[in-house]
Amino acid sequence: MKEKLVNYLKSGVPLIAINSIEITRCTEEVVNTISEWNKKVGETNASEYLKVHGYDIMLWDINTGWNMVEVGATREEGKAPQTASQDLREFMAPRNCLKYPSKDKKSPVCIYMLQNFNLLWKDNILLPIIIADCIDIAKKRIPHKHIIFIGSIDNIPIEIAPLFGWIDHALPSREELKAISTKYDKILEKKLTNENKDAIADSAAGLTLYEADQAIRSSIVFTKGKSVDTKYIFAEKAKSVKKSGLLDYMEIEETIQSVGGLSNLKKWVQKVAHIFKNPSKALEYGLPIPRGTLLCGISGTGKSLIAKVIATEFGVPLYRWDLGKLFGSLVGTTEKNTREAFKLMTSVAPAVFYIDEIEKSLAGAESSSYTDSGVTARVVGAFLTFMQEKTAPVFFAATANSVDRLSPELLRRFNGIWFVDLPTDDERDEIFRIHISKTGRKPDKFKLETLVKETDMYTGAEIELAVEEGMQIGFAEGREYNTKDIVTAIRNMPRLADTKSLEIRRLRAWSKGRARVANVEEGFKPTWWNDVDNLILDKNVDFPITPESSLKK
Repeated sequence: MKEKLVNYLKSGVPLIAINSIEITRCTEEVVNTISEWNKKVGETNASEYLKVHGYDIMLWDINTGWNMVEVGATREEGKAPQTASQDLREFMAPRNCLKYPSKDKKSPVCIYMLQNFNLLWKDNILLPIIIADCIDIAKKRIPHKHIIFIGSIDNIPIEIAPLFGWIDHALPSREELKAISTKYDKILEKKLTNENKDAIADSAAGLTLYEADQAIRSSIVFTKGKSVDTKYIFAEKAKSVKKSGLLDYMEIEETIQSVGGLSNLKKWVQKVAHIFKNPSKALEYGLPIPRGTLLCGISGTGKSLIAKVIATEFGVPLYRWDLGKLFGSLVGTTEKNTREAFKLMTSVAPAVFYIDEIEKSLAGAESSSYTDSGVTARVVGAFLTFMQEKTAPVFFAATANSVDRLSPELLRRFNGIWFVDLPTDDERDEIFRIHISKTGRKPDKFKLETLVKETDMYTGAEIELAVEEGMQIGFAEGREYNTKDIVTAIRNMPRLADTKSLEIRRLRAWSKGRARVANVEEGFKPTWWNDVDNLILDKNVDFPITPESSLKK
């Protein structure tokens, strides 16, 4: 922010808008930036008055009106800060707060900061006057006089928005978060080490400075003054992120051992995890941080589970990003939410962001100009740009059931596109072992070969449901459930492979040559590989699904 603000001051931009939810912190940074600039302005070709005196700062808020702000020393050491002209001091009413001093032509160069002025943009009586004042200020472009709006800037009227220089005020950096933890050394039993401070900064990343300070204080109380509990801070951050309405923190219990089969995909996840865990070494090696992966395929085959496991393997938190929450009914709301989401993601990084059924929100960008005035197309464009240009360790794990609805531009952004197919015999054996073990029973006490045979072309979710229904049968009869109970449940359950045969065929046809198959080892192909044809995609024609109990080399 500092560099951009100084650049606007140098270039004489009269109207500057700083988007910030931390009004006090942002104001302090602006004052500090101007104070530092006052010390250097003498080396420039600025006016003699500015070189000697530097900028004065006037601060306005809706309660107290205009007040002078003490600024750091200028080149003329010991000289008291200049005051703005008397007529400006008298402009306490909101409708007059934008007017420059008119009587005193020798009034000092000054920066006028307005806090939360955005609250007045919706005032139908004041708005025409404010718009006229802003246009007048932009036209006059009085040297060394700038008005800075601090607060939410997304509702600036469209008539004057192009007149502003725009700055986004970032959430606190990790260095700032480390700095505030230092002041708690006196009340803790042990002085915080650099490792402690790094952990605190990581757990508080994404919070405002005030929220971080409150979370640290509460964690110290929670531990009765013994330490700063980073888990407590992270829990507070999860609540804060949820309040934004854009991201949801997800608790993760699953590990890579929770996934049955998908050996090819799991190996890839572990390889990428090594890069994500060692970002500095990867960058030094010349290897960029991966952007994300798209998991497409049949419902119930473990796509969502893999997204959770990715976060576990990376050793970072997992957030669910519901793209539907971006879209708002008011003009500009969707774009604002999209910018806020990317800003929040950058702040809480490193993290994995899970997008479920991405095609439901981002498909149809081509027709967006006809259906929603181009809103979807703009969201897709912003998402593509963010994925391409981001520098923060942000990883997207997206799932799709109808991947053919997504644009090639979006598909190209993902590092890996995976097709998750129906589980093979070996995979179903592994899935049964996992779900039976979760019930506290030993898998070897069940006839797994029989269960595998009975569930040919069943999904992992259907196998999990069969085990659960088998337990219900045993529980209802007051005994332990067994293989027969699970088989009974299986035979009473319709297969997704039968009810969705055409969709499965189409997914397989699309994935051939476009995605890597998660279920088979590199160098192998599933049995259906030579049976599907990319050209046979007629929605009105159904096709039989071939068994896949073996692999082809």
